[in-house]
Amino acid sequence: MLLQLIAATLLPLAAVLLILVFGIQRLVGTDLAPLVRLERDLLSRDARDLSPVQVQSQVRDFVRLGESFNALLATIRRAVVAQREFAGNIAHELRTPLSGIRALAEFGLRDGSQAVMREQLAEIIRTQDKASRLVDQLLALAFAEEVSGTLRREPVRLDTVVREALLRFIERADAQRIDLGASGLDEPVMVLGNTALIEGIVNNLIDNACRHAFLENPLAHHPQITVSLDVLDSQVRLAVTDNGVGLPEARRAEVIQRWRKSSRESLLREGAGLGLAIVSEYARLLGAQLALDSGPAGAGLSVAIEFDRG
Repeated sequence: MLLQLIAATLLPLAAVLLILVFGIQRLVGTDLAPLVRLERDLLSRDARDLSPVQVQSQVRDFVRLGESFNALLATIRRAVVAQREFAGNIAHELRTPLSGIRALAEFGLRDGSQAVMREQLAEIIRTQDKASRLVDQLLALAFAEEVSGTLRREPVRLDTVVREALLRFIERADAQRIDLGASGLDEPVMVLGNTALIEGIVNNLIDNACRHAFLENPLAHHPQITVSLDVLDSQVRLAVTDNGVGLPEARRAEVIQRWRKSSRESLLREGAGLGLAIVSEYARLLGAQLALDSGPAGAGLSVAIEFDRG
């Protein structure tokens, strides 16, 4: 009787258990099938294939996983396209000065006269300086991409950064007969930012004004560049203003984009259109606001950055 009771009790339970195991295995296999297909799809892809993946499943979590993965692929795809475009632009911009240096050297060697060789060597130095400046700007943009997302703002003495930048540019400004001045440096001015990025902003703004503002501007009989600091309620406004050729309002949005040059005639021959792009990128990383406006009395250009007070 005991054996009959055990058999009558355990045999149905064993049958039910086997049915449950088989059913659960089929359900799990069916639900995990999209993940298996996703794995096979990714393993069979070429490294350059960043097209979206197809995840069809009744499980909502798997669908969201596929959407998240496609969003990541889209981000990577945009970054790859940007890097390819950036590399192409680099090759194009560097090819011109390097080819020019070679052509100048070959011409000087063919002519052989001392006067021509001195002239060609001076031109080689100028071209090399342009290429070096381009490399420095590219490194500045690479630095901005490197610190993006990991930058921590800290208190920075903005007046000290500006004063040191003015000392670096004063000899160059004197050579170009530019009146380089400043205002608002009498008291300490603290802002939230990063010293290296703020130095890059100030240096690029002053360099951009010295390089482009007064070329082909016969009306600027007394060229001036003024760096000013104004302390507001919760922000500090840094402005670099010149009385040079200025920039049409319709074209101001273009100069803060990479590889875009303004409508100034001088910019068609000088620079690669990166100076204000670097300033714009650095300002974005620092959470600062960038604004371009006309200078005093509508002449020249004023580039202003508003930092959070430290």
